[in-house]
Amino acid sequence: FFTQWLELSCFTHGETAVIFAAFSFGAATSNLVSGLLLNFVARRCPDHGPPTIANFSVAVGTPFLALFFFILPKPAALGQSGGLVGTYSATFAAFGLLAAMCGMVNKKVFADIVPQHMFTYVFAIDQLIEHFLGNFAGLAVGLITDQVFDYDQTAVAVGACAPEEGRKLGLGMFVVCTAAWFVCFTVYVFLHCTYPKDRRRQLVLLRAQALTSANAQLSGPEAGEGPLSELPPPSGSHGLVKAIPECQRE
Repeated sequence: FFTQWLELSCFTHGETAVIFAAFSFGAATSNLVSGLLLNFVARRCPDHGPPTIANFSVAVGTPFLALFFFILPKPAALGQSGGLVGTYSATFAAFGLLAAMCGMVNKKVFADIVPQHMFTYVFAIDQLIEHFLGNFAGLAVGLITDQVFDYDQTAVAVGACAPEEGRKLGLGMFVVCTAAWFVCFTVYVFLHCTYPKDRRRQLVLLRAQALTSANAQLSGPEAGEGPLSELPPPSGSHGLVKAIPECQRE
């Protein structure tokens, strides 16, 4: 709906394309930035770092929408945007960069807590639910804009803009997105409680499997000379205790 809202707000087709391209660029760059952040928090505070990034990414969405729909100036008429294209492009790029980090966080969380033999199934179910529910967002925006804010289709002429109808569409988008993001934010808050326990449990299981595998590969009389606990930890794990930084130990 962003392209429709921009054109209703008196941006031309070309200006709308530039602004939305900036948003797409920011969202694409967000994957790289969120990956770097996840690498950083995985070393410092692995239990609460990923959920915190997700909370931040969700929380910044509503202020950005308020900035777009209610604060930034709009063109006075079609094609009279002046320097607004640069302003909107920069803010849309920042919006895409900061508000699109949850996808990478979800993949990180799944990789940490889901057993490897069922990862593909869990990820597929997650994508099914996410896209299934996401399809209702457009329907909700259309219904709220039309039924609650009285969107007037006849006021939108071909080749012209309609700022008042753009305002109504913006209100509908703001209500639906804010409600959906509130639900997402709440889910990620509860992730602070469940993710640390699930992550540590999976670390214990992986280390036990690695120790069992290493013991099975030993041959000869030396295989049973020492307990499993005396074997070195699996490569890269540094032991379970070392995998949990000081800030997470109680």
